[in-house]
Amino acid sequence: MELLAPAGTLEVFETAVKSGADAVYVGAPAVNARALAHNFSLAECAAMTDFAHEHGVKIYFAMNSLLKDSDLAPALKLLAFFQKIGIDALIIQDLGLFYAARRYFPDLALHASTLMGAHNSPGVRQFAEMGFERVVVAREMRLTEIAAAARSTPVELEAFVHGAMCFSYSGLCMFSSFAGGRSGLRGRCVQPCRRRYHWRNDSRKKSGGYLFSMNDLCGLPLVDELRQAGVSSLKIEGRMRNRQYVEQVVGAYRLVLDHPAEPDAMAEAETMLATAMGRKSSQGYFELQAQGDDELISPRHSGNIGLFVGTVANGLRAGRGEIKLKVALAPGDRLRVHQEKSGERLSWTLDNMRAVGREISHAAGGLQVSMPLPPGTRPGDCVYKVDTRDSRAKARRGSIRPAQFQSIVRKIQADPAVDNLCRSLGLTGKAMKMPRLEVKDKARGKRQGGRQAAKVHYQPLPWWLKVDDLMILRKITDLSPDRLVVVLSPVSLRQFKRQGISGPLRRGMVWALPPVIVEEDLPFFTQAVLFLARHDFMDWQIGHISQKLIFQEAAVKLAAQGRPARGKRRRPPSMKIRSFRLYGHYSLNIMNTFALREAAALGIRQPQISLESDMEMCARLGRLAREITAGITVYAYPPLFTARPRPSYFKYDKPFVSPRDEQFVLRLNNNLTQAVPLMPFSILTAGAELKKAGLNYMVVDISGIKAGSRELALLRRQLGIGNHHRQTKLSTFNYRLTLQ
Repeated sequence: MELLAPAGTLEVFETAVKSGADAVYVGAPAVNARALAHNFSLAECAAMTDFAHEHGVKIYFAMNSLLKDSDLAPALKLLAFFQKIGIDALIIQDLGLFYAARRYFPDLALHASTLMGAHNSPGVRQFAEMGFERVVVAREMRLTEIAAAARSTPVELEAFVHGAMCFSYSGLCMFSSFAGGRSGLRGRCVQPCRRRYHWRNDSRKKSGGYLFSMNDLCGLPLVDELRQAGVSSLKIEGRMRNRQYVEQVVGAYRLVLDHPAEPDAMAEAETMLATAMGRKSSQGYFELQAQGDDELISPRHSGNIGLFVGTVANGLRAGRGEIKLKVALAPGDRLRVHQEKSGERLSWTLDNMRAVGREISHAAGGLQVSMPLPPGTRPGDCVYKVDTRDSRAKARRGSIRPAQFQSIVRKIQADPAVDNLCRSLGLTGKAMKMPRLEVKDKARGKRQGGRQAAKVHYQPLPWWLKVDDLMILRKITDLSPDRLVVVLSPVSLRQFKRQGISGPLRRGMVWALPPVIVEEDLPFFTQAVLFLARHDFMDWQIGHISQKLIFQEAAVKLAAQGRPARGKRRRPPSMKIRSFRLYGHYSLNIMNTFALREAAALGIRQPQISLESDMEMCARLGRLAREITAGITVYAYPPLFTARPRPSYFKYDKPFVSPRDEQFVLRLNNNLTQAVPLMPFSILTAGAELKKAGLNYMVVDISGIKAGSRELALLRRQLGIGNHHRQTKLSTFNYRLTLQ
């Protein structure tokens, strides 16, 4: 198997190569899922590529963030540059980047990032069929699920084997974006999952904790099992980790890979990992032990990387505080403080320490010392050692020389071909000017029998209502959506079989698949699709691009069997069977015009653009929506994360509160954990703007919650239905802001 190491600096890159990595992955400048990290220059990219190939090592560049239209021209220039310097592969998430790479830079090998969400065998097959040479499987997959995916296609599989784990399924987390406009899918995650939360109205002193702060992954004992499951590449997470971490972790896995049958090698490798300054670790989802999901998270610990130095004592003076050391410390070590109240983490280099009134050059564990601390530090905050003085000194001695490649970079940049391509695609100049969307507020229309003519103001576009509970239809008979969308689940299917759906709501009704379908649930969904197709339901919304394979297989079965009519009589073989019509959920993460074109090319009739969209994004994508029908969700309680763990301490349906007093609630949805805001977001009143932009329909989504009288009354007020004068101020998510 390939051993794939991370690198965030030139020094770490060189260390990874010399420590035994077969391949190294680094972030492409400003277009990767660690956009907050150091950005490499083009000369550094060329120098690393040359250094890697000189040492017989492959280099992969991660361009795995979602792109706006304004990012497309710089991205095309990067693609051209990477193709010319001969990188070994590009790791991507964005459908628009896939569209561009396949059409204009076909020599680039593509790897499907874990952010593309390949969490089952159809996911892996879909990306293989699209032409990806490798698929990075979701970190939530069990060994048995990885093996099933490997059996389904010969494409290479890459699996994370060590390092940090996200709480949410990759590609589905909007927590950072919802809390402050910094999208984790664009590499700007502020890690709200690492913060401390408490349960609302719980008076206990230790209520809550670091509820979603995952332990690190360590698959060292499972290397052989991963090989047997069909994994081609073992991936170490950590493009923001230091040189010492990468050196120790790469060395440990290299030792076990080279000496698989030697017990002493495993023992030595485990000793190396103990010095790497990571978090507490577990074997992740590969093989959950007897305690199950509880071992994935340590809710009483902040989840910071590094060695725990100690807790700041009372009595801070003049920017200094006292700490009783748990580990040895020396000036020059790199430290990080975790501020308990805000959840912020600040790093600094220790320049001096005092003990017993005098300055010291070294302190052993157990000693009480005084040291300077960052502004805002309070008593009770925790301090961690994240790098040592000696390790940092070694990191400064490198042999990669980017300056030698400046002339190559200038020569590549002087080629006018990419600039001409960008102009021909309308990615520069006046073509990128954003149209104004704001429209004047219109009257809400005349009242008609105690009910307003809501569509005059609030629904200038056709609107779809999305639910996951058919029983709720009895409570909303006063609503008149243009289309009804029902989330398919065992519960909703039983409800349909028991009571059915008739009248106007049945005509044009759309069934929806959830974004995540774990391997063991695939039989239910494939059989349910066939069952509903035989009842003339051919309109479906998909939550992941790979779900189109379910309908391709269902269409083959229907054609072979002959679809029974509603009266259970079989149609004559000569009678044509209608085909499925697929619509796209916002979880397809469409943020740019190339992605919208690729979705259409893949057979998605009416995709929705990203829920994270701001006004500018709506305006740009709306231009293309005049050609490709597209919509947007305008009202929802969005899942801010969708996760597999269900530890024993979770309190479902009970609100939890952030350090900033934001309130959310945990829901258990189809056996997956979701966090949703207590109040919905709404841009219903922007309907006229969205119509002016060129979007074709909008979705009101009340799935994923327990919609009682309070929630439905709020929805009616937002729709302008009934005699309501007072409006509730709701979040508009990113629409009135600028998505970062």
